Amino acid sequence: MLNDGSGRDDIGGTILIHSQIKKGDFASFLKAADRLKQILSNPLDPVPPIRVELDTPGGDVMEAVKIGRVIHERFMTTVVRPERECDSACVFVLIAGAIKLPTDLAHVGLHRPRFDAEYFARLTPDQARVKYNSLIEYLKDYFVKEMGGSEEAFRLMLSTPSDSLRLLSAAEMDRLGLRGEDPAWDELINAKMIERYGPIRWPLIKRCIGPSGDIAGCEKRVYEQYPAN
Repeated sequence: MLNDGSGRDDIGGTILIHSQIKKGDFASFLKAADRLKQILSNPLDPVPPIRVELDTPGGDVMEAVKIGRVIHERFMTTVVRPERECDSACVFVLIAGAIKLPTDLAHVGLHRPRFDAEYFARLTPDQARVKYNSLIEYLKDYFVKEMGGSEEAFRLMLSTPSDSLRLLSAAEMDRLGLRGEDPAWDELINAKMIERYGPIRWPLIKRCIGPSGDIAGCEKRVYEQYPAN
């Protein structure tokens, strides 16, 4: 279910995806994303800062893939807060974030994808095997080739029965590429910051910010050292 109460705050915009992902959620997500894009439109920043907060046990994996592609295309951030969950099909949404932010205390779980019964209801056993393999290959292409997810994560997903759940530790999320920045996003932001601050100031500001997050303070200190012309 997509919470249509999504909105704007002082950082940007937020879309909430809570409870089961079901058919029709992609249309609702796209509507919310388009609305926030319009609200946050800024000619100086062509990439609106939109977060997608996740708290869902999964659901329709094909719907999750469609949502993920919009997130990936628009460089949105995916977030899983402490004690919230992102399991099963939700991982196909999480992996799409330009920045993926599941916290150390988030519950992120993998298992083998389960497909809608309509895909298999009228197939023979041989047809079902061909169809299943085709769907798995489609999901692998999405997860690994399109989203840059690790093959190890996808293998772990397939090796976990669909009626079970493999919860990931914080270290595993880092190792499997389910946290951190998309390389394309990193290049884009780095280029924009160099354009804004210059090739000398930006590395100094970035180094100064570190874990403190004190952007304003770092800007001030660096501009005192290297004043604007």
